[in-house]
Amino acid sequence: MHRRSLLMTAAATSLAAAAPGLAFSAPSPIKLVVPYAPGGATDVVARIVAMSMAEVMQRSIIVDNRSGAGGNIGSAFVASAQPDGNTMLFNGTTPLAINLAIERAAGFNPKKDLAPVGMVARLPTAIMVNASMPVKNVQEFIAYAKQTPRGLNYGTAGAGTLSQINAELFSAAVGTKMVGATYRGSSPLITDLIGGIVQVSFDNIGPYLPFIENGKLRALAVMTSKRSPRLPNVPTLAEAGIKDFDFPSNFAIWAPSGTAPAAISAFNKALNESLRKPEVIERLQALGFEPAPDAPAVVSQRVDFEHKTFADIIKRANIKLD
Repeated sequence: MHRRSLLMTAAATSLAAAAPGLAFSAPSPIKLVVPYAPGGATDVVARIVAMSMAEVMQRSIIVDNRSGAGGNIGSAFVASAQPDGNTMLFNGTTPLAINLAIERAAGFNPKKDLAPVGMVARLPTAIMVNASMPVKNVQEFIAYAKQTPRGLNYGTAGAGTLSQINAELFSAAVGTKMVGATYRGSSPLITDLIGGIVQVSFDNIGPYLPFIENGKLRALAVMTSKRSPRLPNVPTLAEAGIKDFDFPSNFAIWAPSGTAPAAISAFNKALNESLRKPEVIERLQALGFEPAPDAPAVVSQRVDFEHKTFADIIKRANIKLD
């Protein structure tokens, strides 16, 4: 599927004019590739950031949705693009880390073919159940799961996604038996979680917030080191006695490898300025995101951390990509 959406047409002033010495080509629109269909968490935050960056850089930015193959089609497109400062990738760190851990030809090497531009935001993940389940906290959930002979059914937003990895990490840590059901995105998963088809989800909180707030779903714990400002009364797993869980969805921007360091630096500066705008912070926080502007090196460090952390559970649980 290939869909383009013009977010904003700013004055056609090149970034080179704003930052002398940068060798950008003509002030054509920047293409910000989102490797998923419109409407998901990655797409939503990309559009907020793109609009703000367009204002800062005084250049048009087009969000280009190139979905398929678990995000590999769009990511590979950017990896093979000309490093001229006109094409960037907006993705999570986890899909790229999983690509490194799963032995499957993705058409590109995330570490060799992409250059990090900067971190964007974190979206906490959580353990979420139907509100009718007779559990109020994580320890009660573990006991309930262990009393279910065939194991609870957990839903995942896709094969090889963070929601599946979080489920398998949790199951291994506490010794519960669970059976996974794979969905194409969070929306159908939420429908079946509310309907009782699956019993639990370990997904990012963004699309679940309205249903947690209206009482149809219950968040038992966030799978991050700190509580979420959007769910301040929901404890962390560490508070529930389960250590070493800090696995939010982390979003970042990359450029094709070979993009000039001066261009990367200018993009990072514009990105960080965008993420510090009060109106951008407010919009992201309302959706559950936590703005996290940072240097390109931090993006690489996060991908490396997730690659090393997830490699073992991916192998033991035989996790595959779509």
